[in-house]
Amino acid sequence: EMAPRVKDLAEFNKELGLCAMYHTHSGAGRVGASQWDLWLLLRDLDRRYVSYNFDVAHATIEGGLGGWLHSARLALPHTGGIALKDFQWSKGANGKWRVEWMPIGAGMVQTGAFLKMARAAAFSGPVQVHFEYDLGGADKGAAKISISRAEVLAAMKKDLVALRAAAVEAGWV
Repeated sequence: EMAPRVKDLAEFNKELGLCAMYHTHSGAGRVGASQWDLWLLLRDLDRRYVSYNFDVAHATIEGGLGGWLHSARLALPHTGGIALKDFQWSKGANGKWRVEWMPIGAGMVQTGAFLKMARAAAFSGPVQVHFEYDLGGADKGAAKISISRAEVLAAMKKDLVALRAAAVEAGWV
């Protein structure tokens, strides 16, 4: 039932010269978590007007060992933007596994390998870094944060240094 609406959105964006990007997430019941459903919606549409905003961390959550590779191969030809962040699995106080967001390079996401794939796919869109790990509330948009501005900026700079290293590894720089 979403297909006609997504097609209409692509046609509208073509008139306006815009591109809508669907940010992928992980979790049961979310369109794009498995990638196949979103691919079915986007495969025949022009990625200049409607595309993936592929989040490799969420793809890794959904398919840690190799599923993220298959998801990336499927999505990259239809990807207008990519989102980068990192995570690890940890056990909560309730004994259930949960995602713990981490600085880039400190977790399970293979950022360098993904960037190599994106480069090989001739990706040329925007790259966003998502700072979702604990930054004293700055990560959640809090007006008052519990760490100094300098600490927040230092953490962000560390992520950018790690990202630059991954980009060099992938041959982007």
